[in-house]
Amino acid sequence: MLNRQTPHQLLMIRPGGFAFNAQTVASNSFQKTADPDARARALSEFDRVIEKLDQHDVAVHVFEDTVGTPDALFLNNWFSTHASGEVVLYPMLAANRRVERRRDLVAWLEANYQVSRVVDFSGYEQQGSFLEGTGSLVLDHVNQIAYASRSPRTSPDLVEAWCRHLNFTSCLFSALDAHHQPIYHTNVVMWIGERVAVVCLDAIPEHDQEQVISTLGAHHRLVSISFEQMSAFAGNVLEITSRKGDRYFLMSETALQSLVPGQVNELTKHADLLTVNIPTIEQVGGGGIRCMVAGNHLPARV
Repeated sequence: MLNRQTPHQLLMIRPGGFAFNAQTVASNSFQKTADPDARARALSEFDRVIEKLDQHDVAVHVFEDTVGTPDALFLNNWFSTHASGEVVLYPMLAANRRVERRRDLVAWLEANYQVSRVVDFSGYEQQGSFLEGTGSLVLDHVNQIAYASRSPRTSPDLVEAWCRHLNFTSCLFSALDAHHQPIYHTNVVMWIGERVAVVCLDAIPEHDQEQVISTLGAHHRLVSISFEQMSAFAGNVLEITSRKGDRYFLMSETALQSLVPGQVNELTKHADLLTVNIPTIEQVGGGGIRCMVAGNHLPARV
């Protein structure tokens, strides 16, 4: 199966125990507020996402939350799937997130798709090394380049180990917020579509900018966003396709409202914008719409 940038299916978990996670806030400045009604609001926002995907004929499979942890809906942090048939499991920084790894979900993938092997990095948690899936890694699947910003949740040695296992090249860099603290996940700093890539260059120190610009620019039209736009989750987007092959950039209303007309015009040259309003998930959970979906790149059973 050829590597495609867009997944053929989205996988999601309906949030059963969604809440402000006190164990993650120290490394995630995107978590803004606790809300006693967060779970009900998050469920409503989640269902709006599913409704919008269904309206646009995007294949999505929804799992129920069986662990009831605050961040269970952010399933892309604990596993990823690949056209090679590999499923990768990841080590998580927060102890209450480690129980999110579900053998039943992996078994479902093995039963319905061609899984050649499961690569399990989760044991590195015991050594204090972490790599939180496609939160830590923003992947150019076609050119097999893994972009990763150093942070408490993204250990450079594990990025290199991952690349050796998956036959990717790494592009490691630093990304700092307005207070000069490492940004928790790469996938709020940047995203990569088939022909366009978006990145907050303001967050990347000058000594790393040239590497990021040259590597991204070799394969993609580059659109830069500001600190403010990054904080509005404009860097947390996923390109998806419908069953008919229509292309969309899945983003939140918060992200869209932060963009200026020139940026919107550039993006819509490549795909239509598919937006949903998820303010509770963004403000309480500290993750955006891309964090809510895991892309299925596994080959179909024949």
